[in-house]
Amino acid sequence: MSKYLTKSVAATISALLLLGCAAPAFAADATVEKKETSYLILNADGSVQEQVTSDWLHSDDGFDAVTDESDLSDIQNLKSDVMPEQSGNTLKWTTDETDIYYQGKNSAQAPVGVSIEYTLDGKTLRPMNSRVRAATLSQPLS
Repeated sequence: MSKYLTKSVAATISALLLLGCAAPAFAADATVEKKETSYLILNADGSVQEQVTSDWLHSDDGFDAVTDESDLSDIQNLKSDVMPEQSGNTLKWTTDETDIYYQGKNSAQAPVGVSIEYTLDGKTLRPMNSRVRAATLSQPLS
């Protein structure tokens, strides 16, 4: 009898270990993919007027109270009326949709720097000088 009990306990423990190892594989199917793009709206002198960040979230299974960390303000859903529950920097999305496209304003340091220089016939101009009749204007961006 003890031989039977030992084998059944060993089989039960083995089954539990196998299921425990397989659980992360099942959870991996429910992952959420996130892509983020930042856009800079510049003043004529190249300084940043506004920074808008667009986010795309994708989940094959929809979003059932899925959380997303974001430091954006004035968040707008671009494709539907579904809005997240917001608590600090945490957004909680609940929808059957598989894609969420949203954007907001970002006050963080821009990920790139921009310098704009205007030259006209080889002479540097101020950005708002528009009293020109005919000339060659170049705008190298760096």
